[in-house]
Amino acid sequence: MRRMVLVVVIAAVMLGVAAVGLLAVGTADPARADSSANYGWIHKEVVQMTTTGTAGSATGSGSTTEYVRGHIYGIHLEYAAGLPTTTDVTLSGTSPALTVLSVTDSMTDSWYYPAVQEYAAGSLVSSYTRIPMDSQVSVAVAQADEVTTTNALTVTVLWGE
Repeated sequence: MRRMVLVVVIAAVMLGVAAVGLLAVGTADPARADSSANYGWIHKEVVQMTTTGTAGSATGSGSTTEYVRGHIYGIHLEYAAGLPTTTDVTLSGTSPALTVLSVTDSMTDSWYYPAVQEYAAGSLVSSYTRIPMDSQVSVAVAQADEVTTTNALTVTVLWGE
């Protein structure tokens, strides 16, 4: 790289101002993607829902519009101000059929990084790995208060290959 810059500088001195303009054009950074989604690394699915029912027993449900085909990296739960601390949230998938995340008696906005314990030769090992998915992620809310004017819960699922 240093040799190339040195040659361009020598050429600029020999050719005058026109070469300096060429030097400026030739050293421009390539265009960069505006997000990791352009590279296919991280994908984001957002589920927003309301709850209906009586105080302390209102429910709500929803699911991602697209399939999550890869591994779940992180999940963010953002609760509306009107939800009580008794609110339960469960995220699940159908392929494989499993509960991805279960948060009980909470209304604190938080990030979660779910993982599963690995098996080897029919027994558990001490290492964990990301959860593989090939389905929509379903979200169920229970023991909440009714919130119909805003999103009672916003769930963000980050996933990738």
